[in-house]
Amino acid sequence: MNKIFVYGTLQRGMYNHCYMHDKYVENCTPATTKGKLYMVKCCTYPAMVLGDDTVKGELYSIKEDYLEEFIDACDMLEGHPTFYKREIVKVVDNEGNEHEAYTYIFQKHNLL
Repeated sequence: MNKIFVYGTLQRGMYNHCYMHDKYVENCTPATTKGKLYMVKCCTYPAMVLGDDTVKGELYSIKEDYLEEFIDACDMLEGHPTFYKREIVKVVDNEGNEHEAYTYIFQKHNLL
């Protein structure tokens, strides 16, 4: 799998978007997934947990040659698997196409 859905600081215009470097990314499109979005109490970043709300974000296709390097960097940034856990979710792009993609689900519910 070479797709990742981001909904927070990795999106365009946000402070961790530098991780989405052209070296790794083939393309990006607006997309949604099911979940519930919170702001972490002690910080200024969003946290998605499982749920039935619609969460807006971006779907990135990652170049196969750099997929492992990219996932390793994102896992470190997100504190996988204890702070956020990388999981596979269903994502719908802005043209209505369904995809499976990695995303990060928040694990520290006591901080919401």
